[in-house]
Amino acid sequence: MSVGATRTLCAALASQDSLTMLDLGHNQLGPEGVEAVCDAAIHNSRILTLGLASVGMRDQGAKFMADVVRVNCTITELYLNSNGIEREGTTELADALIFNNRSQIKGLYMFGNDMGEGVSELHKLLQEAPEAEENVPLSADYALAFLMGTHPRLGAASCCRTLA
Repeated sequence: MSVGATRTLCAALASQDSLTMLDLGHNQLGPEGVEAVCDAAIHNSRILTLGLASVGMRDQGAKFMADVVRVNCTITELYLNSNGIEREGTTELADALIFNNRSQIKGLYMFGNDMGEGVSELHKLLQEAPEAEENVPLSADYALAFLMGTHPRLGAASCCRTLA
């Protein structure tokens, strides 16, 4: 899907009140296309599931998604798998999750990204779930999956995955 087609689709989403799931995964949107999707998602309070796996998001697109996470309180599942998100993008997403204490995200799927040291930024969420630190070695990349699954706000039933 081209960036132009993505923008046209997103413009139509602005007036769409019944759409609860949007999956644009495996389209080469790139950061520019992701920005258009994020602009639409910020203003849409009905979307519960947003699928953007393998769209070429990279860190720049993750920053746009972080803007959505900071203000959107309706999205419950976010698929960001295999997008080339590294430390910088992961840090932006972590800061957004910490900032929005009304976030409803219960499934954050980020496997296939080389988050590196950005995972440590997500450990800031441990301030709200200190018991998690006792149960998992936080130096492991898998700590994020455990953390998200035990975090009181993100939900014990979370299906978060960070497998590299």
